Amino acid sequence: MGRLEYRIFGKDLGDKRRSLQREAARSGQDRREDVYFLGPSIDRIFKLRDGEELDFKRLVGREDRFERWDPVGLIELPASGAAFPEAFVGASGMPDLDATRLYGPVEIRKAFERGGAREARVCKTRQRYDVGHCMAEMTELRTSDGAVTLSLAIEGDDLAALSQLRDRLGIVECQNMSYPRWLTDMAT
Repeated sequence: MGRLEYRIFGKDLGDKRRSLQREAARSGQDRREDVYFLGPSIDRIFKLRDGEELDFKRLVGREDRFERWDPVGLIELPASGAAFPEAFVGASGMPDLDATRLYGPVEIRKAFERGGAREARVCKTRQRYDVGHCMAEMTELRTSDGAVTLSLAIEGDDLAALSQLRDRLGIVECQNMSYPRWLTDMAT
């Protein structure tokens, strides 16, 4: 269930980036803006991707300092309020929606705000890499307050391969931190 992830953040990850580039083959690049809806739990997260899709993931476990995140549901907007419960079964933190209304990005943002969630907007420029049975990404993050941070993440299903890659990249001593935890820590 889900995939294992190990993510670090920092202002200068130059040596980690060079290690990754020596280890891996580039597999793509993208740029997008995500709006995270932060609530009381950092183990469940709703994210609006480029204003087009609402994504829900939950933390389902930990293995050897890796976190296992389960992608519960993804729904393309606009969508009827009736479509959300089916897409996000078991999603605590989802605001109450009128089953007869159509919800686009603006309406979803307002619904989460009414439900007590705080928004965190992040512009991402991400370079993806393939490393054997693992995926990796180096991402430049720009928050709404103008702060720029880098993130390096490795993910996949093979714990042994991920642990070996983590060791080779020299990030074993770095704190594994999810986006919800990082965004929550930045706000405090």
